[in-house]
Amino acid sequence: MLSLPEGRRNRKTYSLYSSTKINLISTGTNPDQITIFGERYEVVRVEPWQNRADIFGIINHFKFFAQALEAIP
Repeated sequence: MLSLPEGRRNRKTYSLYSSTKINLISTGTNPDQITIFGERYEVVRVEPWQNRADIFGIINHFKFFAQALEAIP
């Protein structure tokens, strides 16, 4: 089951990780765009993964979903 905005479920989507906050569609600002294998994608969702680095040894980071600007034909 995809938890993506309505009307955007027929586009390629990647989930990526970054330690930098990413702008997405619903923030009122222009969403960040990235290029993957020559195709342009924009960020549609961000999930903060805040961990106790001192205990778990995992750096705080963000999981984000980048979706193709063009729909799959």
